Amino acid sequence: MASAQELTRRATRRWNAGQPQVALGLRPAGTVAAAVDAGLFQEADILLLHHFRHPVAWVIRVLSGSYWNHAALVGRSPSDAADAQLEVVEAHWRGTRRWPLREFLEAHSRSVMAVRRVPTDVLDRPARHRIARLAAEAVGSPYDFSLLLRMARLAARDLVRRYRSGRPALPALLRLTANLAESARGFICSGLVQWSYWMGVEPEQRPRVLFVPGLEGPLPEALPRVATPDHLARSANLEWAYLITDGQAWALAPADQGGATSLAQEDEAQRVA
Repeated sequence: MASAQELTRRATRRWNAGQPQVALGLRPAGTVAAAVDAGLFQEADILLLHHFRHPVAWVIRVLSGSYWNHAALVGRSPSDAADAQLEVVEAHWRGTRRWPLREFLEAHSRSVMAVRRVPTDVLDRPARHRIARLAAEAVGSPYDFSLLLRMARLAARDLVRRYRSGRPALPALLRLTANLAESARGFICSGLVQWSYWMGVEPEQRPRVLFVPGLEGPLPEALPRVATPDHLARSANLEWAYLITDGQAWALAPADQGGATSLAQEDEAQRVA
């Protein structure tokens, strides 16, 4: 059983590996089960996952240049009762499915997870509920392997171009990907998240819930389906809320707002001591 200090150091290392450019510290928020009981999760929260020892996940991370390889959306069970349980809706290779939040977190206990959300001053509770219900209505939709493979081919081509010239070809990639999205019928994991947000808010709110950079103006309905986990991780329209690893939840906050010190600060303190 790892000590509290070791769990903190391990979580901090994993956070720094995933988002080294984001200067946030970690504050213990209890076990994952306690975090669920305490109501730390909200409808329309976005879950990002890093799967270990998974070849497909590794390919996704390499092609996207991201630490994260999967995404899902927190919703609420179809019951209209006040005690309706939180659930997770995800576009899985077997099709879009839902399962209880607790079960999802337990099933991915060996993965690193992070929670991102749109600020509460942008979306109120009814808006979050609409977004989550829209994702739930997609349950049973097929996984769009065709779109994923075509996006992977374009990403691989762009990766080679960047290696040869040192310059990314993002605008061209976006234009090509936009054309691909016109024929999309199912969903990929992060595409379901972006599509639910895009379709679940009023048109004037859409710029605040667009997570794919470089896209402007009126967009075809299918276009948001091409979002990747990396888009969700990098978007300035989302806030980091929690990191989940080793069965523990960690609140993410700037160090001057109660966040834990960084790993570099810990190491320096130990050397001085």
